Amino acid sequence: MNYNGMEIDDSYHSNNSLSNSNNLSMSSNHQQQRCNTNITIKRVSGVYYALTNNYDVLKPIGKGAYGCVCLASVTIADNNNSNEQIKEDVAVKKVPLYLNELSTSKKILRELKIMKHLSNHPNIVTLKDAQATQVRADQGKDLYICTEFIQTDLHRVIYNPQIKLGDDHHRFLMYQLLCGLKYMHSAGIVHRDIKPSNLLTNSQVDLRICDFGLARSLDRENKTLPRDPNNMLSTMSQNVVTRWYRAPEILLGSCKYNESVDMWAAGCVLYEMIHQQPLFQGKDEVKQIEKIFQLTGTPSVDDISWYASKDACLWIQRQQQYVPIPLTQAFPHCSPDAKDILGKLLTLDPKQRITVDQALRHRYVSKYFQEDDIILCQNRFSFDFNDSTELNRNTLNHLIQCEVDNIHRNSNLYTLPRSSMSVNMHPHK
Repeated sequence: MNYNGMEIDDSYHSNNSLSNSNNLSMSSNHQQQRCNTNITIKRVSGVYYALTNNYDVLKPIGKGAYGCVCLASVTIADNNNSNEQIKEDVAVKKVPLYLNELSTSKKILRELKIMKHLSNHPNIVTLKDAQATQVRADQGKDLYICTEFIQTDLHRVIYNPQIKLGDDHHRFLMYQLLCGLKYMHSAGIVHRDIKPSNLLTNSQVDLRICDFGLARSLDRENKTLPRDPNNMLSTMSQNVVTRWYRAPEILLGSCKYNESVDMWAAGCVLYEMIHQQPLFQGKDEVKQIEKIFQLTGTPSVDDISWYASKDACLWIQRQQQYVPIPLTQAFPHCSPDAKDILGKLLTLDPKQRITVDQALRHRYVSKYFQEDDIILCQNRFSFDFNDSTELNRNTLNHLIQCEVDNIHRNSNLYTLPRSSMSVNMHPHK
C-alpha cells in the first residue's frame, strides 16, 4: 500500500531545507572539527553537534520538546562484507545541557529507559544509539538520542494537499497504531501524548509511534497514574496541540487514569485522518472540556465523581448542560464501521471506553487483523523513580550515563573504539 500511488514528498532531503550542511566549510568559525578523540564537532544551522566521527549531521528536520532534531548519515560496517561500509540515515535529537534542570534530567532518564524497553516492535520507533558528549570543557554535557529515520509524520500527511487519504489508509494506519499501543500497554506503559505529529510514516504507509517524553509506567497494583499537574484547574501553561488529544479524565483532574487515555487520543487521531481537521480544538482546558461535552453530553456529578477532582465536580454543576449528539450527526462523513469505533473510542467514561484488545478485534480493522501481529512485551516496564523521588545531580548524571553507555555499547551504528565516549571535546571559540 502507498498513498494513492504517490510517493510522499520527502522534504527532509529537499534542496530547499533550512540548511544544507554539505555546504558548511572549515571557516574561522570552526564549523566542523575532526578531533583525535574519534569525535566530530559540526555546526548545523547555528547548533553544534559532537558525535562519533562516523556520524555526518546533515540538516534540521524538526523540533522536539527539549531541542532540535536533525537528519544524520552514519557510516557503518557492512555485515555481509567486512571490507565494505554502508551508510544509514538516522534522526538525531539533541538535548542540550540535559543536567541543568533536574526535573528535565529525570524525564530524560525515563524516556531513555522506555525507548530501550519498547524498541523491538515494528510499530514503535527503534532506538539506534545514544551519546553524551561535551562541545566545550566549560559547559555541561549534551545528550544525543538517535532513532531510525522515517520520512515524515502523520500530521504532515493529513494536511498535505497532494495526498488524499482513503478509507483503506485510515483503517491500515489505525490498525498499526493499535498494534503499537497493545505492545506498549502490555509493558505497563501509557504514552499520554498520542497525536498525528508523534506518529511517523512513510510512502509505504508504515507507522511508528515516537516521542516518549510524556510516557509513564503504570502502578503494578492499581494500574493508575499519579494526578497530572496539567489539568483544567492548573495555572501551568500547556502545549495547545497536545491538549486537543487529551482524555477528559485528565482534564478533569483524575488521579486514576490508565491506558484508556491513549484510546481516547487514538479516536481523536482517527477522526482527524478522516476529516482533515482536529475534533476538539479548545484554546484552554475549560474550552477543551466544553467542546468534549458538546459531543458526549454533560455528565452528572455521580458519573464522574469516582475519578474527577472535587473542584472539577463543583465546576460541572455550574456549567451548561449539553445533550449527546447522535453518531450519524457527529460523524456524517464516516463509514458505519468508522462511526461505531469512533463512538466507542470517544466514550466519556473511561471504564466504558473500548480497550485496545477490543479495538483490534473491531470490524473497522478486521481486514488487516492477524493474530501474529499482536505482540506482547515479555517484561513489564518499571521505573524506580517517580515524580516525587528526590535525586541529586550527581546521581542523575550517573544513572543517565550508565543508560547511555549501555545503549551505545549495544548499538550497531558504531564501529570505532568505544572508550572515546568519555573524552571531553574542546573546540575553538
